[in-house]
Amino acid sequence: MDLSFLLFALVGVAVAVGAWWQHHQRGKRREALFALAHRHGLTYLRVDALGLGDLPFRFLRRGDDRGVENVVQGMLDGRPVALFDFWALHESRDRTGRRSRRYERYTCATAVVDDAWWPGMTIRPETALTRIGGAVGNRDLQFASDDFNRRWHVTCRDQRVAYAFVDARMMQWLLTAGSEFRFDVVGSHILAVCDQLPPERWLTLHLALAQFTERIPAVARELYPLPD
Repeated sequence: MDLSFLLFALVGVAVAVGAWWQHHQRGKRREALFALAHRHGLTYLRVDALGLGDLPFRFLRRGDDRGVENVVQGMLDGRPVALFDFWALHESRDRTGRRSRRYERYTCATAVVDDAWWPGMTIRPETALTRIGGAVGNRDLQFASDDFNRRWHVTCRDQRVAYAFVDARMMQWLLTAGSEFRFDVVGSHILAVCDQLPPERWLTLHLALAQFTERIPAVARELYPLPD
């Protein structure tokens, strides 16, 4: 048998096995999320029937292609729940024209406040990439806590909002919450994001978003009240 044909066949088998495995894992994830939703009296949607991918967050525009799936929504302990998986595809070509594809996968939660409308703000863990971004113009705002400044990167279209929003109580909570989550604020919408979570940890993101929202200072709401 021709060696090149054998190698081609082996590659084909490996690709097929990889595709089957990914499909199998996605199916298991859907089943686990359906069970999670059923257990807590929530609704599971395999596709984005709620239009969550159209929310006004730049984060949800990343990549050359993107999508929302595995939506869990409803009410839990008196709080609205809206959790979902978000994926972004990045495509590139090398000098020979060969194309490569890279996926990013996240779990997200979103909430709406009914008494404020803020300009865009992002609160995310400080990394080497955010430091580079700050150096080239994506300015990282500085707060009274050096520990907070080292560990968190805050950008906002209106500095007054950021300094009113991230008060001492919010900083303390963010420092204890760890570096797993990022929070984006646009208008009346708040988005919490982390790397894709296993189904058994989904409600930790819901809880983090609820605790974040509860700690928004009254002065931050008063600065930008909801327009009539």
